Amino acid sequence: MIFGAITNSWRQQLADQDLAGLVKEAEARGARHVELRQTCLGACETGQGEEWRPVLARLGAVVDQFPGLSFDLAMAWPCLTEQAEPSGDLFQAALEAAKLVGRQTPHLRVVDPSPFDAAWEQAADLPAEALSLADLAREAARQGVILSVENSGQPLRSMGLLVKEVRARLTAEEGSYLGLCPDPT
Repeated sequence: MIFGAITNSWRQQLADQDLAGLVKEAEARGARHVELRQTCLGACETGQGEEWRPVLARLGAVVDQFPGLSFDLAMAWPCLTEQAEPSGDLFQAALEAAKLVGRQTPHLRVVDPSPFDAAWEQAADLPAEALSLADLAREAARQGVILSVENSGQPLRSMGLLVKEVRARLTAEEGSYLGLCPDPT
């Protein structure tokens, strides 16, 4: 098991410390992986919502300081409740950042915080918007980026059903780039 840190736990510290200093402290405490979470990157990001963008030069400079650590990128995005836009600037910027920070194994986690009225029990329950995740997964795979999806509003079995149905819309190669990230809460 790899011990790691997630930058959203540093939200308060980022007010008066830089990201690199916090990563250095996590490494000193034994972390070997850091998830870089949108809105918790300090000077390594700009904007909010649809206007959010990673500042690649700064993000790269932080990651380069820690060759012994692995990194991934996580972003909040309504990928289950809105039609996917894989060629849009926001998703493309996130893929670019994931490739930068992930080095040989780029990984982008998309977290849809949307609640749902009921659990998805069968394929017919899956909203068309959620199934458009196939378009995002296809684009991520094309660029060599592992894409993981998370939503705390659905039970793990429902999210597993979604991943299964989305993979059925992809080639085997593309499907191998799509994963599920359970929300520990």
